[in-house]
Amino acid sequence: MGWGSLVPGVGPDAQAVINNQVGEDYDIYIGILGHRFGTQTPRAGSGTEEEFERAYQRWRNVPDTVRILFYFKSASDVPLQELDLAQLGKVQEFRRRISPQVLYSNFKTADDFLKQVRDHLWQLIIREWKAGRWTVPTSAPVKIEAQLPSSLSDGDSTGQKRPGETISESEGKRKKTRQECSMQLSKLRNLWTQGWQPSAASRSSMPKTIANSKNMRRR
Repeated sequence: MGWGSLVPGVGPDAQAVINNQVGEDYDIYIGILGHRFGTQTPRAGSGTEEEFERAYQRWRNVPDTVRILFYFKSASDVPLQELDLAQLGKVQEFRRRISPQVLYSNFKTADDFLKQVRDHLWQLIIREWKAGRWTVPTSAPVKIEAQLPSSLSDGDSTGQKRPGETISESEGKRKKTRQECSMQLSKLRNLWTQGWQPSAASRSSMPKTIANSKNMRRR
């Protein structure tokens, strides 16, 4: 469900209406921030921050139900006269606050972002999506300086086929995963070119939904 798919409604505040419609019916949360942090809500510094906090608390409480991917767009290509330094400062503070437990990624262009999301979704699903659920982490999250790999290897995360699988079965599963991720990326590309706005959940089968939060301009 993209921004344009949300139904107008009435609630305690606009963000509360969005939260109610999106709910928790998604398996992957994708957050994006550019040089603007967004409009404050009654519960957070912006709608993006509130949506991230909801996804993060859900991960802490029930870690096998959701995964979080967060991306920051470089502000280096924004003319200085167009920069709101107060907004940019809030983005930088938010990034500093989440960095101890969130391995985020940076991008410069829409194409760069889409390539990263494609690669990261494929890796995430192959490594951690088992029998319709996410695998539970064995320890609390810690900051990792290394960048995520930029492309998938064959087989599982070690590059080997899983025990009990023939080569054809393993390849068949990888092909199915790539096709389903490609469908998700096609939806993301369409949303981007249409002026993708914050808070979304789009349906598919594996994982069934991906929620996104984007604040590249005023909300």
